[in-house]
Amino acid sequence: MRNLFLLLSLTILSLYFSNTSTIESNSSTCVNGEPCDDGDPCTENDFCFNGNCIGTPIVCDDGNECTQDICGPEGCEYIDISGSCNDGDPCTENDQCVNGNCAGTPIDCDDGNPCTQDDCNGVSGCEYTNLTGGCDDGNPCTINDQCVNGICMGTPIICDDGDPCTTDYCENGICVFDNEGCPCDDDDPCTENDVWVGGNCSGTPVVCDDGNECTEDICGPEGCEYIEISGSCNDGDPCTENDQCLNGNCEGTPIDCDDGNPCTTDFCNGNLGCVHIDETSIDTVFSSMDSGVNTLRYWVNNSCPGNTIVFDPSVTLIQLNSPIAIQHSLNLIGNGVDELTIDGQELTRLLLIQSGANVNLSSMKLINGYANNSGGALYNLGYLNLSNVTFENNFQGIIPKSWTSIGVIHIEEGTVIVK
Repeated sequence: MRNLFLLLSLTILSLYFSNTSTIESNSSTCVNGEPCDDGDPCTENDFCFNGNCIGTPIVCDDGNECTQDICGPEGCEYIDISGSCNDGDPCTENDQCVNGNCAGTPIDCDDGNPCTQDDCNGVSGCEYTNLTGGCDDGNPCTINDQCVNGICMGTPIICDDGDPCTTDYCENGICVFDNEGCPCDDDDPCTENDVWVGGNCSGTPVVCDDGNECTEDICGPEGCEYIEISGSCNDGDPCTENDQCLNGNCEGTPIDCDDGNPCTTDFCNGNLGCVHIDETSIDTVFSSMDSGVNTLRYWVNNSCPGNTIVFDPSVTLIQLNSPIAIQHSLNLIGNGVDELTIDGQELTRLLLIQSGANVNLSSMKLINGYANNSGGALYNLGYLNLSNVTFENNFQGIIPKSWTSIGVIHIEEGTVIVK
């Protein structure tokens, strides 16, 4: 093999020197085809060719990426350099050239998992092998932690105080029973609806109110107390007045509902207070006199509005000395035109019916009425209803005239006779 290499080298050099006019020889003594020394430290395998000693350039390569490879006067030189490199070891990182060597920092294969064995091999780098047995999952709220398929798993701590109102949970390995909003008793008789709030048992102040204004309502060591007081009050009864607190009760004096009107029934209603109801009744004339008790004039003046005035059968003739004024509504019912006569004695008008009065006259005879400037028997300013009434010998001055009506007169047909 060496002889073949020399033969090829000689062939190449023969071609080279055949085209070169000047050939330098590094040796004065050179035998063609024989080894020699060209004196150049950067060549090797020197041999003589055509009287010249020549060699092949040396390749300076130490296979180290942390050196700069050159050929100098002394031959190959390897100069240390700095910078990143690759030491070819998967178990190092951040490889750097230091003193001509490539070296890295060992990598950290710790995966933080207590359930794996962490190693590094020179082929694939980090490798993790699942472990079994006890471990710590880092959760203080689990117990009996074990490695399962490379995972550290524990059994949760069960926190249960048996109270359905509390929220039970584990915190930092300690069971917490949150009773926020749960019922409690703060031992204060003046609170109610006590609940836990922010770790304190507190309640809503009790409202002591018995609805009685005759007591002072307070809350003491035994709870609500109601102390009797005195003074004015209101018993809520419209039928009492001057109400006062007495022995814890509000009591008033019954009010007097008498309105002084004989034509009303007066009483007190528990909702309305005093009530006055108009009365109507039948009043009987027992006297034929012009005035006095139980006469026609008496009952017209003292009867209640709407009353009915009748005449005892013993009263058949009433002679008047002055007109009778009817101020309010009345019913005057005689016993018949032949049984009752009211006589003006040709001196005076008989009846004056005021405005607003509603008067019914029936079953009587009106005679001898006289007035200078209006009807002799009647002067009507209100509403007058006539039924079965006979007028006889009534004059306005010298003119026969039974009535003058400014108001309304209703005459039932066939019942009024004027003579």
